[in-house]
Amino acid sequence: MDILTMDDLLSVIEENILEDVTGGDETVLDAAEIAAIGEMTGYLDIRNDASKCFDRDLSGDYNGINTVIQKLVDITLFNAHAKVMPHNVPELREKRYNNAINWLEKVSSGFISPKLPVKDEDPTTPLRFGNSSTPQNPYF
Repeated sequence: MDILTMDDLLSVIEENILEDVTGGDETVLDAAEIAAIGEMTGYLDIRNDASKCFDRDLSGDYNGINTVIQKLVDITLFNAHAKVMPHNVPELREKRYNNAINWLEKVSSGFISPKLPVKDEDPTTPLRFGNSSTPQNPYF
């Protein structure tokens, strides 16, 4: 695992359950983490510098906010469960995954603004042109 540590994962899941899910294979967690980072980057990169959101310093301390790591853990564990048991993901994992995605959607839309590294350039929010009102007089 590149960003997450085993302590990060064990803060929300018991070690024996994690062992059952992965079968002792670290590559399952590696693949789940890479997929989770890709998914989170899609949301975070709209307003924030996503590459800096996941940084840890040389001592292993996390430089961003702990909520990002917590959401990364939730998405990683959901991905790991979904890879091993796609039709039998525990309800708790689905709930925590949905909460993480909702939080990411709010961050990307600007509804909440955590202390994350901001992009140097303007945010790439989509612009809409026109209006949605219907014409009142079809002959004019």
